[in-house]
This record gives sequence, C-alpha cells and structure tokens, in this order.
Amino acid sequence: MGAGARRDASKDRELKQLRALMDMAALVNSTLNIHAIQRRSVDAAAKLLNSETASLILIDQETGELYFEVALKKGARLKQVRLRKGEGIAGWVVEHGIPQIIHDIRSDRRFFARADQVSGFRTKNMVCVPVKTREKILGVLEAVNKRKGTFSPEDMELLVAFSHHVALAIDNALLYEDNIRHLVMRLREEKQHARERERILKDLHDGIGGITTNISLLADLAQDASSLEEVRKTLSTISELSREGLSEIRCFMNSIDESRVDWHTLMADIRHYGSTCIEPHGIRFRVRETIRDVREPPVSILYLNLFRIYKEALANVLKHAKAKTVTVALDVRPERLLLVVKDDGVGLGKPGGSGRGLRNMKARAWELGGTLTVSSRSGTQVRLELSLPLRLGAEQ
Repeated sequence: MGAGARRDASKDRELKQLRALMDMAALVNSTLNIHAIQRRSVDAAAKLLNSETASLILIDQETGELYFEVALKKGARLKQVRLRKGEGIAGWVVEHGIPQIIHDIRSDRRFFARADQVSGFRTKNMVCVPVKTREKILGVLEAVNKRKGTFSPEDMELLVAFSHHVALAIDNALLYEDNIRHLVMRLREEKQHARERERILKDLHDGIGGITTNISLLADLAQDASSLEEVRKTLSTISELSREGLSEIRCFMNSIDESRVDWHTLMADIRHYGSTCIEPHGIRFRVRETIRDVREPPVSILYLNLFRIYKEALANVLKHAKAKTVTVALDVRPERLLLVVKDDGVGLGKPGGSGRGLRNMKARAWELGGTLTVSSRSGTQVRLELSLPLRLGAEQ
C-alpha cells in the first residue's frame, strides 16, 4: 500500500472513530438516569476501543475507596471488591489524574490481581483514563483486552475524549437527582407546614371559640340575674375567661412569630407564665433548664401544644394539688425534649387520673409524636417526652 493510500486509510479510520465517539457521547447524554448512563458508558467504551470488556470504577466520596460501579463480563462479582486510595492502576490514575496504557498487565507492579481472582477473568492489557469534571475526579473508565493487537495512543486519546462526555453526563445526572431530592424535601416541608397551620387554626378556633361562647352565654345569664351578687359572680367568671382568652391569643401569636421564637425564648415564656400563674397563690415556683446544641428552633405546632400542656398542668396544680412548691424542668437536646412539672401536693386521687384535662394533655402529646405520663408519689409529676426533630402523631 502506497503512502497516499495509507493516509487515506488513516483518515477513514479517524473519521469512523470520531463518528463512533459522537454517537456514543450522544447516547450517554440522552438520559438523566444515572444507572443507564453508567451502563451505556461501559458498553460504549468497549465498542469504541474494540475491547473484550470495560469497567467504570468510581470513588466513594465518604471513604475515598474505589469500587466497581459497572463492569462487563462477570462484573457482578466485582461489586464486593474495593481498592484503597492509590491502590492498583485505577488508584494510581485517580491519584495522579494521568491516563495510562498497559501493554502487559502482569509486568506492571501496580496491577491489582484480586479483581481477576474474584471475577475469574484474565486481564492482559488495558487503557485506564480518569473520569473528571472541572472540580474533581469521579473515578476511572477502563477498556480491557484489545481484541486485535494491543491498545494504541490513539485508543487512549479516544477514550480520554469519551470520558469527558461520561463525566459531564454523570455530573448532570447527579445534579438532577440532587435537585429532585431538594424539591421532594421542599414539597414535604411545605406539606407539613400546611398541616401545622391547619392544626393551629383548628386549635385556635376550638380554644378561643369555646371561650367566646362561654362569655356570651354568661353575659346573657348576667342580664337575667335576680341579684347583684349573681351579677358580680358572673362578671368575675367573664373576667377570668377574658384573661384566659388573651393568654390564648398571646400564646398563638408567639407560636407563629418565627423571628421571635427560639428555645431560650420559649423557656422565658414558660418561666414568666409560671411565676405569674403560681406565685400569687403563695406557692413557690422553681425552674430548671438545660438546652444543649439544638440548632432548629421550636416549630409553631410544638410551641403551641407544649405550652398548652404546661398551662393545663399548672391549672391542675392550682385546682387540686394543695401544693407548697412547683418545680418545672425543661431539657432540650438534639434528639429529644423532656418537660417535667412536679409539685409537692396531695397527689392524684386515682393512679393515672382520668379527667378531661389529662386526656387533653395526652392527646396533645400524641399530636407531637411524644408520650405524657402522670405519676403520684410525694406529690404529682407530669412528664412529657418527645423525639426531635419533631414527628407529628399522624405521621408516625
């Protein structure tokens, strides 16, 4: 064959390779499914370089180890194989970022023989190139055992060019998956916030609505009262209900003011309400708080239900306990919250109690995904415990 004919043949071969490269690159980039991209990349590498097999070896971003993500011919066995950082030819290429041709694999001291031992495949020669984006190396792409002859520098250049398309396709797919995860998380959060708002508004309607209805009924009764004493008694009850209504509104407003509420503010509200509620009755009031490394603030539904449980517990002390001292402890950690309200009064008439107030407190505890227990030993102790981050009862 003359020189001109050889040049023409070389140009024809290069043109075929470029067309094949464009076809394979288009195929790999035609999907955002990460598993399809990886599989197509390995199939295309073997076809481009006319090799017996090929493999895609990726970096575990947590451990730095290399693992066989996709490998043709008995590749399933290689799933259990991992290479330490810098180990094997693949590890060397990842560490140095330089593509390699190995014509006689057995004579290369970097060769990782265990892969052949596990797969039962015999590696003779190889081209190994890094798969990298502008920011980082994702792993390597290998073509193994040339079907005719051995791998050439042109083969390596072709695989390097193809690896850029593979890296781009993998990076795009990972970005797409990451965006999908964030979108799903955002939708889940918005759905939870909508449920919280619905619960809060229902709670507000039931609480304020009930108080307003009682005030209206009492006002009607006062108009029909036959004595001044009855009027005064009714007005006193209306006054108490009005104060309770204002407290409900204040609690509601505090719960939805996200710019204001944090754990220390919640603790300050607990301290303030307890002292103004308990101390005027001649009862000592003590507070202990432990708030450790909690980054997320209390969400509205937590603030509202926690405060309602707390208020109900203090109301029970005033109504039934005949106590001299009330102690409140709030312990908040990243994984859980514990609220304890304890008095030194006469205790419960029946173990566990069965009143409406207790049922309401337990229902609110369940609403927060937690548990509420009441014990009567040397007084009464109300104990609320729940996991953080918050898991609402209906979602468990």
